[in-house]
Amino acid sequence: MHHALEIRAEDWEIIINLNLTAVFKMSKVAGEIMKKQGFGKIINVSSVAGHTALNTRVAYGATKAAVIQMTKNLALEWAKYNIHVNAIGPWYVSTSLTEKYLKDEEYLKSILDRTPLRRIGKLEEVVGPTVFLCSETSNYVTGQTILVDDGMTIYGF
Repeated sequence: MHHALEIRAEDWEIIINLNLTAVFKMSKVAGEIMKKQGFGKIINVSSVAGHTALNTRVAYGATKAAVIQMTKNLALEWAKYNIHVNAIGPWYVSTSLTEKYLKDEEYLKSILDRTPLRRIGKLEEVVGPTVFLCSETSNYVTGQTILVDDGMTIYGF
């Protein structure tokens, strides 16, 4: 977790490079291939942190919001090549990366208090929306971010 007044410039750069620059570079490589083949689907990974403010996550949130905006811009720019660009924005999902945070009972309670069904997501629950965005049933969807958040963003706080 990085509080805004405590984040070091080098940590900011690492987060920007990992969460935004790498996503752009991969999208660009995929876009070039998909342009040549006349079709494609790109699914970026954002987060609810790109949609709503979270305590102590200024750099992370900024990059995830940028991914949402980049997804929209790429979708608009590459539509003429029949390339669909969308994103998935998960809330807390149990992974090896979140495991250490979720072991902290106070932190876990703060997450569950913002989650209407009061549970942590499973990685496989992000698969369904991802498969949808990869499939032909989403051929009329581009520039969107599907929030897989157990309703977390409906709270508005």
